[in-house]
Amino acid sequence: QKLKTSSGSNLIKDLFEIELETQTWCIESLDEEPTYDTQRVLRLSLPIDKSCTTLHDSLANCLTGQLEKHSPTLNRTALYNQSMEVSHLPPYVMMQYMRFYWRTDTNKKAKICKNVHFPLVID
Repeated sequence: QKLKTSSGSNLIKDLFEIELETQTWCIESLDEEPTYDTQRVLRLSLPIDKSCTTLHDSLANCLTGQLEKHSPTLNRTALYNQSMEVSHLPPYVMMQYMRFYWRTDTNKKAKICKNVHFPLVID
């Protein structure tokens, strides 16, 4: 059952939904135009890697990255850069640290035990 406000809007979306503007462009082909998209998520998944020591580092890593997908221009799988910008912040922002990853050498889940510092108030 969906929670509704008195005006009829969805309460969960009003309180937690983050809107992201995404730009994706092909690294291997300059002829291909970048694509723009809008995503709506309820939480930000923050990766932890070797360079990540603070919440701000994790946020920067979360909003940029590379992916592989099919390129219509090259007619094969190609590398793409992706950058996201927050276009709407809700009153409450959920952030999840991604502390587990899949180790391909042992075929098991592993935990990242690195300390990551975060402030109690984010401005």
